[in-house]
Amino acid sequence: MIELEYVKKHLHIESDDEDEVLESFIESAEELICTYCNRTWNDFYNDYGKIPSSIKNAVSMIVGSLYRDREGTSRVDIRVNPVLKAMVRPFKKISV
Repeated sequence: MIELEYVKKHLHIESDDEDEVLESFIESAEELICTYCNRTWNDFYNDYGKIPSSIKNAVSMIVGSLYRDREGTSRVDIRVNPVLKAMVRPFKKISV
């Protein structure tokens, strides 16, 4: 699991007021990445000895998006960030 403090630094959040919400967003982001990559967190640890930096940063980016638009009411067209996709694509397991 990605540490709350790591994500808070990424988002420049100093207060503890929204820790519970951020923890929930972290969990959602991790689930999303695991589903996309066809891996579990244990797979990352077993294959790389740690959570790769690209994956940690991707979680932080997703949490940032969820945090900024927590109600999903943004009028911005939601698209997959190409940088985010490029960060996680190398870790995707292909099933045959």
